Amino acid sequence: MLWALAVNSYAGFLGVSETLRMGVRLAIGIIWIILVPAEMLGVDAGLGYFILDTHDRLAYAELMASIVVIGSLGFLLDYGTRQLHRLWLHWR
Repeated sequence: MLWALAVNSYAGFLGVSETLRMGVRLAIGIIWIILVPAEMLGVDAGLGYFILDTHDRLAYAELMASIVVIGSLGFLLDYGTRQLHRLWLHWR
């Protein structure tokens, strides 16, 4: 009885693993979209604050660098999520 439950649970996990991965990837993207503007409004540090500060100082080179950093971090988070999924389900 317990063995059948374990096998069926594992098979169910394999069936929904792709949906879970996509959900995590979407959640990371939404969190990233909300985090940076929230830092623009409410804090005195962070990437969002840095963007507004560089804009106010007319330091456009630093502004573009911070935008590249934000994009790179988003890409790395997505890449890390995909690699963890491949590691999890390496036989597929």
